[in-house]
Amino acid sequence: TDELHPLSKKGRDTFGNIGMTVLDSLTTLHLMGLHEEFEDGADFVQKHLDFDSADREVSVFELTIRALGGLLGAHSLTGRRIFLQRATELADRLLPALNSSSGL
Repeated sequence: TDELHPLSKKGRDTFGNIGMTVLDSLTTLHLMGLHEEFEDGADFVQKHLDFDSADREVSVFELTIRALGGLLGAHSLTGRRIFLQRATELADRLLPALNSSSGL
């Protein structure tokens, strides 16, 4: 799932089932010293993150601030290349949405 609802203890697939909660929480986990949880997230990014599995149209804005931002933040905090590699992969996929005839 992409979003976690803690009260109902259920998830919701709103971003094509790419694991948005994991990506969005990487920097928070690291900054809070939740090392085991951060490592679980890093493992997900390395072994299970699959942008091809997205099964619907998703918001470019949300992917940019939450997924791309989370991956770049994790790279900035740790220097781990996998986060930069996956961020680059996502950015390359987002680029066509930003390539308009108006240049905006």
